[in-house]
Amino acid sequence: MKKQYHLVITSITDKALLALGNDRKKQTLLTLLGQLNTRPKAVCIDMWPAYRNASREVFGKDIPIVVDKFHVFAYLNRKILESKDLLEYRRKYNGVENYSLPSFRPLLLSHKNF
Repeated sequence: MKKQYHLVITSITDKALLALGNDRKKQTLLTLLGQLNTRPKAVCIDMWPAYRNASREVFGKDIPIVVDKFHVFAYLNRKILESKDLLEYRRKYNGVENYSLPSFRPLLLSHKNF
């Protein structure tokens, strides 16, 4: 089953919901951002490239765009697990014994990093 994505635009300062979209296509975002009456000081997005491109197109290149840390850590953890799987596959098929894979997860999710 294909994932269904929805677009949510909020104001962190006003703690308000500004707009909802049925999909996360760039054209939908451009339409919704064009209807906003305010110009933000910064834009916080997940890592979907269409969000960055649409934000730059509507607000210009001078507004900072920030990727929220939840999505950064989720991306890093996914890549680490993919690398771990690859190393485990190589270990299994090359006959390397007693090889322990390093764990990066406690380091990445440490409270010192927040």
